[in-house]
Amino acid sequence: MTRIAHGNQRNMPQNETIFLTIFEADGVLMWFYSESIITINAPNTYIRIALINRTAAKAAIIDYASTGVSRDHSPIGKFEAGPDGQSAVFPISLLPNQLIDFGVFVSIVGDNIDRTIFCDPQASNDPIKTRAPALDRSPR
Repeated sequence: MTRIAHGNQRNMPQNETIFLTIFEADGVLMWFYSESIITINAPNTYIRIALINRTAAKAAIIDYASTGVSRDHSPIGKFEAGPDGQSAVFPISLLPNQLIDFGVFVSIVGDNIDRTIFCDPQASNDPIKTRAPALDRSPR
């Protein structure tokens, strides 16, 4: 999805909205985010992801994956997808100067499609790419 960083600045907003647009081009599912990096400073900043579905199929945010989780620190609080899957909200609290990558799983179901895609910022950060052959890693 996007990179989220702690920036050590004051007077930054405590809530951010990111738009995820999914579309189809020549039969290939593609996606992009409205922001490539979010800088947060307040503890428990709330991030909202709003899904913009430009396909003929139904799409819903169903889960997430993130880097930056350790035994002692998990920056992501409770991830909650909306009841219709068209948005998700989660609190995030980063350590000073911490940077994480964060992506969401989107289920897409239609007449000729039934897939889950992982909207990841970097293929190398995909924690399940070798364990889930059902995931579509279509070019972006």
